[in-house]
Amino acid sequence: MDENNFNNSGENQNHNVYGNGQQPNQQNDFGSQQPYQQSDFGSQQFSQPEPFAQAPSYTQPQYGYSMPSSEPEMSVKDWVITFLIMMVPCVNMVMPFIWAFSNTNKTRSNFFKAYLIMMVIMIVISVVASIAFGSIFAIMVDELRYMY
Repeated sequence: MDENNFNNSGENQNHNVYGNGQQPNQQNDFGSQQPYQQSDFGSQQFSQPEPFAQAPSYTQPQYGYSMPSSEPEMSVKDWVITFLIMMVPCVNMVMPFIWAFSNTNKTRSNFFKAYLIMMVIMIVISVVASIAFGSIFAIMVDELRYMY
């Protein structure tokens, strides 16, 4: 006889794959049949294995800002018109402020806010460079005056 069918005391116990002592073709605690079945002749018959439980699929969180669908995007024609307006003298000094602080188009507003920030940075760099080169030029002129 098979050693798995007897315990230490010699009593006959039926051990299946799950080790719960149920007879083949009996339902377990969860209401499903055991997948392992044993015939009367001692040969083993296996039913089709149950598919593995698939892990839940996770989606990647989306980072970043997406444009709200209520606001239409600016077309190429809109950008061309914007740049043509920026070529007009004196208008190109007023329109960036109007477009930067108006709520008509968020894309244009953000562009001109960045444009104004870059203009401020360029003005500061120009002033610092003018002072530095102006002082160097003044020192050179002062040196030349004493030479002659």
